Amino acid sequence: MPLCLLGVGYSIYASALWGCIPYTVPPKAIGTAYGLTTAIQNIGLTISPLLASQTMRTSRKDGYFWTMIYYMTLSILGCIINVWLYFDDLNNRGGILDKVDKGEELQALLTSPTP
Repeated sequence: MPLCLLGVGYSIYASALWGCIPYTVPPKAIGTAYGLTTAIQNIGLTISPLLASQTMRTSRKDGYFWTMIYYMTLSILGCIINVWLYFDDLNNRGGILDKVDKGEELQALLTSPTP
């Protein structure tokens, strides 16, 4: 069950992540930002299961205890980064990631000339 909750959390995280990209990068760099985000996410999806299996292999006598500790640590780290990102956005960007947008603000952001 906890692993299923991690999957649900990852799905919500991924959908929120992709929606934030146009708000945080200049319009000329949106394609690059999506590519870089995809690359970093795929690196994490490659390395994380390898680390989890290595943890399982080295602590075979403890069952899944240390593997679950690994996933719990990743979840806690993700929550900490999420809270940091929220306050960083609130203090440095005026809370643009937390605003409800009906499309006009994003359209203005995408069509505005960049310096």
